[in-house]
Amino acid sequence: MKKSTATTSKSDLQTGMLKLFQSWADESFAKSINSWNEQAFYQHVIKKLDAKLDLTNDLPELKSLKPKAAKAVVLRLMKQAGEVIESAWELNPAVAKLFSTSIRVHMNDEASLLPYFDVEYKAKSAKGIVTLSVKTFRRDVTIAVDGDAEAVEFLYRQLVIAGLGKIEKLDKNEKSI
Repeated sequence: MKKSTATTSKSDLQTGMLKLFQSWADESFAKSINSWNEQAFYQHVIKKLDAKLDLTNDLPELKSLKPKAAKAVVLRLMKQAGEVIESAWELNPAVAKLFSTSIRVHMNDEASLLPYFDVEYKAKSAKGIVTLSVKTFRRDVTIAVDGDAEAVEFLYRQLVIAGLGKIEKLDKNEKSI
């Protein structure tokens, strides 16, 4: 179940920004979980290699490698998967300069199979500060926007200028921002 909330009254622009960030958060969550699973797979492979088991039936790529080289390759792949877990939450470079980003990954519950993500995107502008908070709980992704309505609209317009959002219902004679 996915929920989006705003602490200010919603305008069309605020709703548009919530939808935009919900889309980004959903993509980021999927990438992070895929990388989390990849990392767990590689950890499993390392355990099998340490136990000197033959994995060539499952991973024919290992056939041409010596055990030490195979382990080095798997460790490198495991490290790369780990880096993607957090980097998936970074914003597109076109808008990243508008925000300071804080990303926390943790396991809250021993019974949980998935990590929890707590991501905060904070934008400061002449119109005020806008904070977008993304929290995950299991597979639920929740977005909250906190900020003055004028600041939120100003930020959304900056996102539109960067070409990452859109304003609906423009007349043929109107120009987009």
